[in-house]
Amino acid sequence: IEPPDKGYATLDPNHTHHILVDDGTTGTDGIEYEFRAALETLICEKFMIQNVPLPMVCNMVEGGMRSLEIAISTLRKGTGNTLVVLKGSGRASDILCYGFENSIEIESEGTGGRKERKMPAECDVEIKRLIEKDFGKYKIEKQMLDLILEISAYRDFVTIYSIQNPEPLDFYILSSLMKSSANANVLAATKMRQMRLAITWGHAKIAREFIFSQKLYKFSAYELEQLMLFAITKQRTEFVKLLMDYGCD
Repeated sequence: IEPPDKGYATLDPNHTHHILVDDGTTGTDGIEYEFRAALETLICEKFMIQNVPLPMVCNMVEGGMRSLEIAISTLRKGTGNTLVVLKGSGRASDILCYGFENSIEIESEGTGGRKERKMPAECDVEIKRLIEKDFGKYKIEKQMLDLILEISAYRDFVTIYSIQNPEPLDFYILSSLMKSSANANVLAATKMRQMRLAITWGHAKIAREFIFSQKLYKFSAYELEQLMLFAITKQRTEFVKLLMDYGCD
């Protein structure tokens, strides 16, 4: 594939589908973000269960200022959405990981006790150096740092995944989704859907940690039978053992 002209991008052949957004302009960056946000919200609300929207997982790989804006927009919705950041992918993702791991909690005046975050003096110098290295001496340093600190305040909804991690990425994506459901107090009606997803992806460890260990909801005998049948058809022996341990005959 020949490199595109400056200001343009090629379609990633690793994706199964693409949605093309046309607002009548040519070569304008970021025109699709407003449409994307509206579409994501529509999809999540379409699959609501007992007034609980479907949680969304945002994956951040490399990226720049726009990626940080999308990430914080996803988290601000307050519907249990989560963010998975790929550490080691470069640029904004790595800078966000540095800020997330090194920022410290403070209690700001006038926030009603809400915890915010700041960078220690030595780390503040380093993160500004990283921003300048990857993005130059533009007037985005403060804006980017503010976004990183705000994202870092969502401790329970952000997962850092190192590309050196032996665990597959889908394990962390599913863990992030399950953690989101727990923290957002998603009703018991979603537990069956979560279990089916865990069985489909083949991660019994996640089901044991985030579903069965919570003890927020006890599966009925009928539900256990349905899950057992689903696990058998998917040939997930770990889930068959897990369900038997939980009391399924």
